[in-house]
Amino acid sequence: MLIFGTIAIAVYAIISVKTTTAASSLITTTGVTSVATATTVSVTTSTITTSSTTSSSTTSSSTTSSSTTSSSTTSSSTTSSSTTSSSTTSSSTTSSSTTSSSTTSSSTTTSTTTNFLFRWNSTGITLAGVTGSAGASSTQLSTPYSMTLDSSNTLYIADRNNNRVQKFLTGSSTGTTIAGQSNGTGGAALNYLNYPSDVEVDINGNIYVVDSHNHRVLFWPNGSSSGTIVAGNGISGTSNNQLDTPYGITHDWSANIFYITDQNNHRVMKYLSNSTSGTVVAGNNGQGMGTTQLNYPLGVYFDSSSNSLLIVNYGAHNVVRWVLGASSWTLVVGNTGVSGSTSTLLFTPFDVTCDSMNNVYVADSGNHRIQFFFAGQSNGTTVAGITGTVGSTSILLNQPTSIVVDAQFNIYVVDYANSRIQEFLHY
Repeated sequence: MLIFGTIAIAVYAIISVKTTTAASSLITTTGVTSVATATTVSVTTSTITTSSTTSSSTTSSSTTSSSTTSSSTTSSSTTSSSTTSSSTTSSSTTSSSTTSSSTTSSSTTTSTTTNFLFRWNSTGITLAGVTGSAGASSTQLSTPYSMTLDSSNTLYIADRNNNRVQKFLTGSSTGTTIAGQSNGTGGAALNYLNYPSDVEVDINGNIYVVDSHNHRVLFWPNGSSSGTIVAGNGISGTSNNQLDTPYGITHDWSANIFYITDQNNHRVMKYLSNSTSGTVVAGNNGQGMGTTQLNYPLGVYFDSSSNSLLIVNYGAHNVVRWVLGASSWTLVVGNTGVSGSTSTLLFTPFDVTCDSMNNVYVADSGNHRIQFFFAGQSNGTTVAGITGTVGSTSILLNQPTSIVVDAQFNIYVVDYANSRIQEFLHY
């Protein structure tokens, strides 16, 4: 069994016809060097003016012939062109008149290039908690595990050692207890929590709490003083209606389905709405390093674009992708079974998320850093913290365990051992 506590970035809407990536550039802020990569997006729009031709003729008379000659000129610029020509020949007592016009259209193509830089301030801002001071007051946290944001960037924090979920409104350093007991007392009743490890919030402010040491997931309606069990039965086990120290949760909101990492059973479970019995969708083949196995799965992220789960394989030091319906995973980042601190390795990672461009962010807890990986790449860049350096200053982290990226690409980090939430601003 894994024992935690001792172990130890819109929404840009881009209509893109062509996307290219420029070379990396080096950015230095507050004495800490970080890498920013500029992505060039070319957007092409076309405007076309349609053409029309109108001719009219009036002839009067009798025995005399007439001839008409017309000429046409086309002008291409960045707008449109028009040509009108007329010629009239008359003789005798008969007159004839002809006017013809023709329009030739041209199209205008405008190219706009926008540079987007993936870069963040290396100095974090403390949004919640008191650095290095664990406690149960409304301004404190005690080794929090995870967090999420709602659409207004309100923070919801699984305050692990305080056995509660805290809500911090944007700009406020004082939290409100919305699940569990505000004094930090743990328990097994439905109005108590026991080491909550993850939390999600729906559009109505209702929350789902992974009540890890009670081996269950609770649905806690907005404003309610107690929750209802939606996964697990409160007793650790291996059957489909049981969980053993669950950790992470992610939703497919469009289908009202949620997925739970069942940590000590080395599997991921799927739960339909109003069903307390789950279905195995990943793992359940024993603890191991094989592509059909998981090794203490923790953080999990549902990728709707590929109908897959990104799973943090804590014990294997990697992040894997498990397409729903598949029988095995593919490697996303890390080297299976190998821990390390290079740009391609991870050390006891805890959480994973993606931005709107499917780039990957990993809370690389054992290396005290946040790693950024471009979509499809396995070579990461440190965007928060300093690799291998533990600390409590604004540029350091101490075992980060959760990460969220908002619509403006700002990064929010649960700095577990410092009992605080840090924000690293995108610029």
